[in-house]
Amino acid sequence: REGKVPKPARASGSDGKSNMTRVLARLGVFGYERIEPAILAALATEKPLLLVGAHGTAKSLLLERLAAALGLEHRHYNASLLNFDDLVGYPYPTEDRTELRYVQTPGTIWGAQSVFLGFDTQGPVKQYTTTGSFIGNFGQGGATGSALDGVGHVWTVAPNFGNNLIQKYDASQTSLGSFTATVNGNWIEDMAWGGNNSIWASTYEGNVFNIDATTGAVNSFFSVANSNYTGVGFDGTNLWLTGGLYGNDNIYQYSTSGTLLQTIHTSFNDGMGLGYYAGDLWVGYLNGDVRQYDLNGTLLSSFSAGINAHDGLEVGVIGTTSTPEPASVSLLATGLLGIVGFVRRRRKTQTA
Repeated sequence: REGKVPKPARASGSDGKSNMTRVLARLGVFGYERIEPAILAALATEKPLLLVGAHGTAKSLLLERLAAALGLEHRHYNASLLNFDDLVGYPYPTEDRTELRYVQTPGTIWGAQSVFLGFDTQGPVKQYTTTGSFIGNFGQGGATGSALDGVGHVWTVAPNFGNNLIQKYDASQTSLGSFTATVNGNWIEDMAWGGNNSIWASTYEGNVFNIDATTGAVNSFFSVANSNYTGVGFDGTNLWLTGGLYGNDNIYQYSTSGTLLQTIHTSFNDGMGLGYYAGDLWVGYLNGDVRQYDLNGTLLSSFSAGINAHDGLEVGVIGTTSTPEPASVSLLATGLLGIVGFVRRRRKTQTA
């Protein structure tokens, strides 16, 4: 109520009559044309509206863009990690002890005019062999992406906007410490080891950050065009990134400074988490499939790893196993962390 949705411009239709251009399209939200009148009516009348849709259909983006257009104080909470005190503040009794009041913080809900409650996976990342056999769980709950340094260390991330909890483990899953990565308020989806004590982290918003692997401090970052729920892999020189749920089959190769080098096409949309290993790209998909490609986008193999979308994906060896000889690759395949970072796609509900 403290702002206005942009007034639609008028344009002439094919019949020569004046038509209203779409308000949501002007906000950068597409695909809601059929129900846009109901959305605008709910805003105008201040009536509740329930949106039900599959993962990746821009429900959260719709809320964020509307809140920004209306000038509302918008806040997002990860209900999987949220504590009661985080949401409402710390309770204390009044002097006459007849009621409770709450010590508010900048993050509590009271000052918000638009609120998004997100529900992420409660589980850890999953281990599979590269042929699709399930090995087991790894690390903390509520996790999406992971990174391997090749010498026995694994990092997993439990994401939250501006509060991404990254845990470091050894090969036996003993915790070696943790830190919080704020990454400019982004939600980390996927990670890859970057060398020199750094991790590449890609986000729901379509950004890529290089962060310190001990403190989470941001060393550099850049944005990826035509991508969200972005997956990231690192080949030692360049980055490989997915188009996510942007509605394309793209895999991008970027320099570490953020220059687009090439785009390859796979013929499969909705590629999310990505891992690079031994000259191949492994991509997890919205429907739970995993596909292996060469660097030209040619499909080499695939398998199904459940029905849940794969935000993050990493491929490599857990521990300090040396590079396998060709004759022993099939025997050592079960030693690969073949796709760490398979997670249940977060289920989101929202209240405005």
